[in-house]
Amino acid sequence: MNQPVKLIEQEITEIQQLQEKFQRQIYKFGHLTIRKLKAEKARKQLEEQEISLNTELEGLEVEENKLIDKFLTKYGEGQLDLASGTFIPEKGKIQTTNV
Repeated sequence: MNQPVKLIEQEITEIQQLQEKFQRQIYKFGHLTIRKLKAEKARKQLEEQEISLNTELEGLEVEENKLIDKFLTKYGEGQLDLASGTFIPEKGKIQTTNV
C-alpha cells in the first residue's frame, strides 16, 4: 500500500488560497446574477408603467378631441383665453347657435 505524503504548510496555504479565490468568484457570480434579476424586474416594471402612461395619454387625447368638438360646435372657430375666461371668434365665423 502507498504511504501518505505529508504536504508542507506552504502547499496547504496555496491550496486554501486558491479555494478562497474560487469561493469569492462564485459569490461574485451569484451577486451579479441577483443584480441582473433585479434589473430585469425593474425593466419590466418600467415597460408596464410606460404602457399604462401611454394608454392614459391616448385617453386624454380622446377627451381633448371631444372637448374641441364640443367648443367648435357651440362657439365655432376662434381663440380661447383661459386667463380671462373669454372666447374670441374668428372674423366671419361666428357661431350663432347655443348648444
